[in-house]
Amino acid sequence: MPRGIYKRTEEQKKKISETLKKKRIVPPSRKGVSWSKNQRINYKKGIKKVDMSWWKIGKKHSQKHKEKISKALKGKITWNKGIPQSLEQRKKMSVKFKGSGGPGWKGGITSINGSIRKSLEYTLWREAVFKRDNYTCQRTGVKGGKLVAHHINSFNKNKELRFVVSNGITLSKLAHKEFHHLYGNRNNNREQLNEFLLT
Repeated sequence: MPRGIYKRTEEQKKKISETLKKKRIVPPSRKGVSWSKNQRINYKKGIKKVDMSWWKIGKKHSQKHKEKISKALKGKITWNKGIPQSLEQRKKMSVKFKGSGGPGWKGGITSINGSIRKSLEYTLWREAVFKRDNYTCQRTGVKGGKLVAHHINSFNKNKELRFVVSNGITLSKLAHKEFHHLYGNRNNNREQLNEFLLT
């Protein structure tokens, strides 16, 4: 029933309140709650006794259950944030989730430019540029923040220089935006960059 259009009478409100007090069951739409088939059937039938012990806050797994979970997860890739992965692991994942074998495959709708920029080679190039420049914007001299690895000789015209570390420079996101505002997005070169860094 849409809000604001229909107002319940006091009698209806009282009736709803009494019904809810009798049932005292968490509705299945509640976030984070998944109900078993029997629990859903019981809810529809209006049976009050629904085992909610599994949903109690602070409930801990038994040692036996912990061992069962551990056994099930052995040998699987777990996505641990903050733990750096080796280059070998990253290459394995890159191959596993790339192209038609990946779970997000939609028939090759990603542009060539987009797929190159999401590739492992591009990520490694970017990291190498940042590391060489000590994670510092080469225009402002500010370390850290939102950084961009900028191609000195433009990305679109110089295919052979796309992953060459010497063709990259670290700029802050703001400085990078300013550069492309002044010189455009195509046919960029070293002369333009030198002029930009001196101003």
